[in-house]
Amino acid sequence: KGGKMPFAKMKALRSREFILVDEWGPYDFKAPKIREGKVGADGWQKLSILGPKGQWKMLSHEGIETKSVKGDVPGSVMIRPVAGESRHDLQLEYVGGATTDYRGITTAAGRSVKFNWSKSEVLIDFDVRFFPWIKESQDPRTNYRAYDRAAALAEGVTLKTTKLDFAGYGKFAPGVPASYFGTIAKGSFSVAPGEYELEVTADDGIEVVIDNQELVKAWKYQGPTLYKAKVKLGGKHTIYVNHFQIDGYAALQLKLKPVKK
Repeated sequence: KGGKMPFAKMKALRSREFILVDEWGPYDFKAPKIREGKVGADGWQKLSILGPKGQWKMLSHEGIETKSVKGDVPGSVMIRPVAGESRHDLQLEYVGGATTDYRGITTAAGRSVKFNWSKSEVLIDFDVRFFPWIKESQDPRTNYRAYDRAAALAEGVTLKTTKLDFAGYGKFAPGVPASYFGTIAKGSFSVAPGEYELEVTADDGIEVVIDNQELVKAWKYQGPTLYKAKVKLGGKHTIYVNHFQIDGYAALQLKLKPVKK
């Protein structure tokens, strides 16, 4: 936090771009697999479809829209969650070369292999505003009134997104400074009645409020830290996120998921 990443660590992180590891260990490309890409500001996400050379086609989908229903392997498909849906599921079929899955089960070339991608996560319509603050006079930890005034008056950058997923040493978005900035995100969403879990990773300070109930507050200088909170929801709700960045690495990542029974 606050300094450059050691060369050895940077090299190790770069090497992971070419080594996929899941709960079964390193991926060997002998069976079809889906790898998630980053979610764009418009909500569309690229899912890379990996495996032996062949073809994929969609069998079914739930809670998402897609831009294609078939393609090559290796290849990709673009998906976007549907507002108001908390379960997102994609069922695919692969036909091509021989495959061997993580259990050691083999399927001959030309035979059908089914695989899928799924995620349970609430889609939130966010209006986000980034704004600069002055290090010497508007530090949010020691002079919140001045910081809050900067949030209201300073020129900033705005965007609309369905996901808060910002992290790195660079800028969160074009026009946003890399250091000494704040983020205000206001959102709305609708869900079926039940218990939900909020997960937010922050670097630095963070505050999250749903319907005037403060669920997370860690208003301090910190490295990337995961905070969780459970809450009962049902119907339409509003969410408010207040985040500040000092210097070095920055992160603001938020998920809201139904609790599995």
